[in-house]
Amino acid sequence: MLTGGALPVPASVVFRTGFHIVSGLAMALFYAFALEPWIRVPSWPCGVLFATAVWLINAFIDLPTIGEGIAGSRGLTLAGVAWFALAHTLFFFVPTILFDRVQSVRAANE
Repeated sequence: MLTGGALPVPASVVFRTGFHIVSGLAMALFYAFALEPWIRVPSWPCGVLFATAVWLINAFIDLPTIGEGIAGSRGLTLAGVAWFALAHTLFFFVPTILFDRVQSVRAANE
């Protein structure tokens, strides 16, 4: 839909899985090297804020752009949308906490 049929977009499970892994790693690296040094709040609110920002972009820009409706509502029930939001939040929350712990251990060992 995004390319108007001009470019073939792979739709295989392998492509979608790889895309999610690569984009997830890119977002984690963006957090670790761009946001974390700049934002001076505890890690848990930072993780929740980052998760919320990415979910809002995904829900109101990405998914509607590819024809899935707001927050994927075209193919998901309300419970599915809620699970998607929770999974997104956990995806960002857990790595921010772990990154904070690694940084604390590294600082203590220096």
